[in-house]
Amino acid sequence: MTRDYAYITISDAEFIYNSFIQKYQITQPMIDSKITWPNNEMHKQHVHDVVNQVYDLSGKFYDMSAAEFDTELSIALHKVINKDIFPVEALSDPGFWRIFPFLEHCLICELITLRWKADKNGTVKRYHFQLERLNNGYLSSRWLRAEITYDADNDDPYHLTKGGRDTDIWQSHIMGQSFSSSRNFAKAFVKYVTLNDIPKGDRKIFEKMGHRDLASELCRRFPTISFETMSQEESYEFINNVWNDRFTWKGALLNNE
Repeated sequence: MTRDYAYITISDAEFIYNSFIQKYQITQPMIDSKITWPNNEMHKQHVHDVVNQVYDLSGKFYDMSAAEFDTELSIALHKVINKDIFPVEALSDPGFWRIFPFLEHCLICELITLRWKADKNGTVKRYHFQLERLNNGYLSSRWLRAEITYDADNDDPYHLTKGGRDTDIWQSHIMGQSFSSSRNFAKAFVKYVTLNDIPKGDRKIFEKMGHRDLASELCRRFPTISFETMSQEESYEFINNVWNDRFTWKGALLNNE
């Protein structure tokens, strides 16, 4: 298949990644030799614009929490990576997303490493460097967060992207669950948790209910309810009804454990 956008194979990306991890000298010509570029200078400039955008944002890293930085990164990426700038096929191609961490002497690799050093509850993983699924890659998952929650009808189309109390709600409940394929439902979930200030909670303690419990209960109902056909308003009402009945279903779950 001929691709009219830049990409890198998984084997070539792993070669650069391993060189970065082992702290071998990496030159930009060596990196460029591993990337397949289309005969389109404008496309190449757009790709480098993405890296420059992330680099500019990285200057604010120490001025905010990891969760706040992720929010800003989601929005910044979505503004420079979209179907008006890149082919639609590229946006869902892991090979396209793999190129970004390794450009400009692995500049974004350094940011990814820094990001997880600053997270007391996290550890930098191989998949953060775009070497596995898109919903796990650091850049692609943050971009997907904005793509899923983008609300063109609102004065601030990223108001839902800014929602959520912590990174867990995104990675565990939106990216890690089936909600990402039901965008109205995903938007409604983020909106509901944010507006009602629902904490993370503890699924093992009855009195400490939170969005982890709610997300798990919604997923249990997913096979029998067509979330993808619901409007955002219908989704919000459904989530509200499930949350209001939380004492019943959480009690039943704890009794069955």
